[in-house]
Amino acid sequence: MCHTDIHTDNILVDKENRIFIIDWDNPLLAPRERDLMFVANTKEKQLFFDGYGDVDVDLTVLSYYKYEWVVQEIGDYGQRVLLNKNFGNKTKKDAVKSFFALFEPDDVVDSAFKADLKFHIFC
Repeated sequence: MCHTDIHTDNILVDKENRIFIIDWDNPLLAPRERDLMFVANTKEKQLFFDGYGDVDVDLTVLSYYKYEWVVQEIGDYGQRVLLNKNFGNKTKKDAVKSFFALFEPDDVVDSAFKADLKFHIFC
């Protein structure tokens, strides 16, 4: 079971250091790489592997999910700017700014390219 949008805003820790994962809007049966893509290049990566144990990561699958996320993000921002009639100009301008940020270093497009590059280096 994958969360499909796991990041620090969706993880709560209480006073007893118990961890709660929230915002289960779109859970999915998928390989672990579907959730790993969110932490692959972060300091939290080791926590992910502590939870899963000693597993091999399929770099092809990881690369696929990173690119899938890029396409989903582009579609989401496109919908906000071009199709949603309920959003005002400020919301649309913010969406355009966020869209261009996807292409900044270390954001989702760069992360997908890096995952793809790692795949080709290992093959």
